Amino acid sequence: MSIVTVAIGYQKAYFLSILQGILCAFCASFLKEAMESERTFGKSRTPADLFREIGAHFLQTAAFLRKVPETAWRMAYSGLISAAVYVVYMLLQDHLVETGLEPGFLGIPLLLISLCSMAGAVLTEKTGRMSLRFFYLAGGILTGIFLFLSGRNSLVVSVAGAGAARCIGEMIMLRTEAENQKDFSGSSRATMVSVGSMAYSIFMVLLSPAAGMAAEKFSILAAFSMLGLLTAAAGLIMFVRRAATTQSLPHEE
Repeated sequence: MSIVTVAIGYQKAYFLSILQGILCAFCASFLKEAMESERTFGKSRTPADLFREIGAHFLQTAAFLRKVPETAWRMAYSGLISAAVYVVYMLLQDHLVETGLEPGFLGIPLLLISLCSMAGAVLTEKTGRMSLRFFYLAGGILTGIFLFLSGRNSLVVSVAGAGAARCIGEMIMLRTEAENQKDFSGSSRATMVSVGSMAYSIFMVLLSPAAGMAAEKFSILAAFSMLGLLTAAAGLIMFVRRAATTQSLPHEE
């Protein structure tokens, strides 16, 4: 799909992705579980029903986040890092070709970058002794540095930077999920996972067009630098906030 995206352009590729999603939704309507659910409810849901469900889900999510502010901050931080790393991964497909890579070989560096997620999953276990605030600070700053390097004109530096950022992003996501799991029972974990996915989606919606506009108006390095500064600032904010929270705990007791 990466080769097709470079060959036909991003707009056409995204349009094909939309058509693919519509086709999948159409095919899903013929699945046995979907038809069984329709018979169970007795009727098909109208658009008004769907809007009511979305509104109820939004209110439920807002109530959930108000009760657990620390978890909400962790989810937001993890979602931001993951979204920034993935936006760079998308824009990198065109950037690698501009650095001299043949489009037919584009899948090789992208596969290597994706495999760095496995390294992140392994290394996450090694960070258990590091306090969460120092982990978030180091993770945000290092991710920012590697995202900046991803925008360099050197093919090797760009791929290495993107791979390292992907590795650290995976570590942050897994460590955050592990911390969140400690705070919730089994009945609340489904909501927690849903909210975490929503945070990632929101940041994707915000960062994708912003990075694309920066790359088009200035340069790919400027776009990646913007994302890098954002992740580094997020790490610093999490460090300061957790430090302030930790200091206030003895007074609250």
